[in-house]
Amino acid sequence: MPRFYAPYNFVPITGECNGVSTTSVNADAIAQGSSEHPARHDLWQAGRLSGRVLCAATTTSPLVIGAQQEPHEPHRGHDSATRVNPYRADDGRPAIPASSLRGLIGSIAETLSQSAVRVLQDRKFSVRKPADAKSALSAVGHLKIDTAGSIRIQPLSFPIFYSGSPVAREWLRVYGLENAQNPAQSIAMLLPAYLSAYEPAATGIQRVAGSFLAQPIESSKCSTRHWYAHRALPILNWNAATQSLRYRDHPAGVLVARINGNPTQTVDALLTQGMIKSLGIAGHEDELPRTKKHELFIFVPIALPRSLPLTRTAVSNFDEVFEEVRARCAYLPFTNQGSAQGLTAAAHEQQLVFFDVVAIQGVLRVSEISFSSIWRRRVPGSLYGALGRIGPDLVPLDNARNALTPAELLFGVVREEKRDTELAAAQHPAFQALASRLRFSDGQAAPGAVLQSPPVKLQILSSPKPPSPSMYFSQQSDGVQPTKSSLDLRLHNPNGRKFYLPFPANQRTTANARSNFGEANLDKQKLVVEPINSGQTFYFEIRYENLSPDELGLLLTSLRPSVDFEHRLGLGRPLGFGHVRIGVLALQDRERPKRYTAEDFLNGKNDGLAFADPSARPTSLPVALSDWQSLFTDISAATAWDSNAPRPSLGTQGLVDLPTLAILSTLGNVNKLEPGVPVQYPRCHQQLNGHGQPLGEDKLFAWFVANDRAAVQQGLPRVSADGSLATLNSNQSANDH
Repeated sequence: MPRFYAPYNFVPITGECNGVSTTSVNADAIAQGSSEHPARHDLWQAGRLSGRVLCAATTTSPLVIGAQQEPHEPHRGHDSATRVNPYRADDGRPAIPASSLRGLIGSIAETLSQSAVRVLQDRKFSVRKPADAKSALSAVGHLKIDTAGSIRIQPLSFPIFYSGSPVAREWLRVYGLENAQNPAQSIAMLLPAYLSAYEPAATGIQRVAGSFLAQPIESSKCSTRHWYAHRALPILNWNAATQSLRYRDHPAGVLVARINGNPTQTVDALLTQGMIKSLGIAGHEDELPRTKKHELFIFVPIALPRSLPLTRTAVSNFDEVFEEVRARCAYLPFTNQGSAQGLTAAAHEQQLVFFDVVAIQGVLRVSEISFSSIWRRRVPGSLYGALGRIGPDLVPLDNARNALTPAELLFGVVREEKRDTELAAAQHPAFQALASRLRFSDGQAAPGAVLQSPPVKLQILSSPKPPSPSMYFSQQSDGVQPTKSSLDLRLHNPNGRKFYLPFPANQRTTANARSNFGEANLDKQKLVVEPINSGQTFYFEIRYENLSPDELGLLLTSLRPSVDFEHRLGLGRPLGFGHVRIGVLALQDRERPKRYTAEDFLNGKNDGLAFADPSARPTSLPVALSDWQSLFTDISAATAWDSNAPRPSLGTQGLVDLPTLAILSTLGNVNKLEPGVPVQYPRCHQQLNGHGQPLGEDKLFAWFVANDRAAVQQGLPRVSADGSLATLNSNQSANDH
């Protein structure tokens, strides 16, 4: 069974630094100037550290830092791949923008100090429901808008259930049958009929050739022509004692009506009027379970029951699920064939939907609606709520927080929700934002050419989006991995901060990342890039002001957490791009308070190098950093340090959580990978050749579908205490079980 490493793993979020809650400072005290913390910009404090560091970022794989994007083949319109133009410095050569470097180092500093996650959307999630009768919706009605403008459901068919199953009283009430002594015949008149449509294919399903639905038929709306069919009613028996219904002639099976012949749109008094509920699955057949065989024919009741109001929860869940899935360009939710997608638009069209009901204080209301019987479930809770349960100061700064964590104090922060600034004149304004005490320059190469590869079309950059439990919530403290049906953000914590693993040397090539398969229909999901070659060096500096020794230690540790550590940066990281090794070449102290003295004013001489690595002395530097070159002429006065491990030479580690540093160092060290085991997207056996290499680039969801249906689900393993990384296994495609 082929093994592999997933392209990423996680560093746990604990809210603790070396066993103690992460330190924080009151934000308003910073704004009012009453705090002793050096996070201020109005003066340089004695005993604080100011200066700058010179760094070299050397690519150890192809690197793509994107700028403007445009269609690669404009004549193909939306079917074209997207061309990502490289970011360039003013001299026209490829460079690394300061914002990318700042974000890279800032995320490491957040992680090491167990600070707040400064950039995070308060997401609410949904997951696909399991494909079983218990989870499926089967009653069908059509949406409508009443005279007050509210959306309601007009019930049309009874839910489908198994022979012998009890019938919920709520459903009897929906159709006015709660007082009927024997509702069997009335229920039989309300049952839908199956229309054979699909059969298993090599993967997923396909339409049955020659069947009534061999060609897609638009799902019915009240505004479209009705269909007519010859209905064959089932003969049912009602058990009053158990409130259950069963077939008279055979005890098992699903309770449905039957149709003799094919439906027609020709009006015929001998036929029963009805509507067809048909999903639009074109292009997504591979994603459907091979057990799906039917669409539904809904017989219009002779007397329509009362329409039902929707609960606020039903509306909000539908809207949130629909927008959440559409925003991340997922293939779900499936919608009615040939129909509008949004709830309001669907209501205006009076589309058919599946629904469920609930009695609230005796009043029947619709509790859930969906376009397909197996749709999506809203995951209870939110991401902010889950992080807040770990520690109150871990979510981005908003009105519920007023404490600043170390990375926020160092890199700056903006309150996401502005406070009311209409305060009394005697009051100081509430804290709103804090500027960083670090300034990054662009990363630029020394004079000469920056080597790039010719344009290459990348494989589809795919990943299971949150909240995929097997990847994002698999590392629970109790060792029990939640499933899609049990995931609850009120109970389960996210795995942590996501970091990409380094790839083995043989996977750090454009050939490994190149799209080698000619499915033109997939081009719109692909990027065309011009990677910077491996072995290119970019120099940048970081100017820092008013840092404590612990803050400088945090900065230096973030630049090079360990000797073997490689940062991951830019596009294509899951395909082996974006490896960068940062060396800290030199540090120059600046005694800022001294500038106000006559000695400094009259001398006018810059401070020399405080620390430098003689073995890493650059032969040339970019023009923007050329003043460093003169400082290296007097390198003998500087204290020598190792550019691969600068932190032990200067700065203290009071803000670095050592267990986190150990995990991060493992995730950034290629030597921790087992030789011969690839780093790649999860795939099924059928998607790999005999050497464990991918056979294609699409259907990257297949492993996750199979995993969801497995008796024992795999989950992304936690980084072990001994610093080793566990692997995952390929699995059997769910459609081949």
